[in-house]
Amino acid sequence: MSTPRDQQEGRRIFIAFFLCLFLLITNNILDFDNRITSIAASDTYDYVKIAESFPHLPSGKIVYHRAQRFVFPFLMGMVAYITGTSCEIIFRVATISLFFLIVFLFHKITKTLNLSFSTYLISISLFVFSPYTFRNHISYPGLVIDLAFVLGLTILFLGLQKCKFSTVIVGVVIMTLGRQTAFLCIPGIIFYFFSCEKWSNYSNKTKIIQSLIITFCIVSLYEITGKIASSFALESWNFLHIFGIFYWFVADFNLIKLLQFIIRFIFTFILPASIVFGIISLKNFKIKQHLSYLLPYILFIVLICSQPLLGGPDITGANVQRLSALSYVPLIIAFALFLEKNRFFEIVPPFWLALLEVAIVISSFHHILTFLGTYAEKTVHFAVFSFAISFLVFITVLLLSKKKMSNSQSLP
Repeated sequence: MSTPRDQQEGRRIFIAFFLCLFLLITNNILDFDNRITSIAASDTYDYVKIAESFPHLPSGKIVYHRAQRFVFPFLMGMVAYITGTSCEIIFRVATISLFFLIVFLFHKITKTLNLSFSTYLISISLFVFSPYTFRNHISYPGLVIDLAFVLGLTILFLGLQKCKFSTVIVGVVIMTLGRQTAFLCIPGIIFYFFSCEKWSNYSNKTKIIQSLIITFCIVSLYEITGKIASSFALESWNFLHIFGIFYWFVADFNLIKLLQFIIRFIFTFILPASIVFGIISLKNFKIKQHLSYLLPYILFIVLICSQPLLGGPDITGANVQRLSALSYVPLIIAFALFLEKNRFFEIVPPFWLALLEVAIVISSFHHILTFLGTYAEKTVHFAVFSFAISFLVFITVLLLSKKKMSNSQSLP
């Protein structure tokens, strides 16, 4: 006989599955060439080249930072080779499989946070329906490497939340093989070990050893993959992906391009930010009391976003949204904790909760990535549409927060 806790768990899994299914049904599916033309996803040529070269490494030269991510394309090439299936189909199956797996693992993370149903619903919806977390990759699966990194990051946080070092290691290995961004996450992992109460049962000596093991894993994998990649890659320009913006400021600065770059970055987070700012905009809100438990997640967000930002308008360009969205795992964890600590949904009537859910869903209807069609020239329209929804959400949350505060003050 199932317990109320089991029933609640089943209900939440069903909701997560339904949200994933709805996203798949409403997503636009583009062929490889169309996708590359639409958003300049030229990385795909190199990943497909690696996959199609199985059981050998590519003979032609490939851009170094893409060649260094050869493990997952090579594995998908192996599956295609064994099954006699095209690489495009394998990439697509891998993308959809990773999508469901990541959302399921993220659901497992939420169990460790003890969230109310309302907070869970809004958090999992924001995670699934951001236009840049999954829609982007399901629309065209050539960049499945990003999802491999997100899978590793999700496993990492599951390990961190459950204090399971072996799970942390698995996540770190997958992250590192997926993207070099894992290198930037080393300080975040170490900070989490030493700052989070969950890991307080471990001695400082143990945490130092764990930190050294994590660092060794990431650095050694980075060096090994780099050494193998150098046999079929062009010269490494990885440093430009960290320092590119400084070269750009000196050699090719353009204010309009800089503003476009910053606006694209901001729009990656505009909807969750509108909810948070609606709460913290209250006159008497004390943000300092929330920093202690949010800081480890904020550090991860900053570290992951630093790479696309430091790449600059020339190196990163329009990819700033896709690459910044890789931080959505720690972002939504922090978001959920923040809502739960503020007990925001205690005063939100079901009607307003449903309205907020609808806003999250419709905000994901990207002009290229959904069934609405392939309208690359409608970028500005989508930006205005996203801003309008986010502004309405901000006003709604602000008014509801004011109502909550006035009700609490009126209590004897």
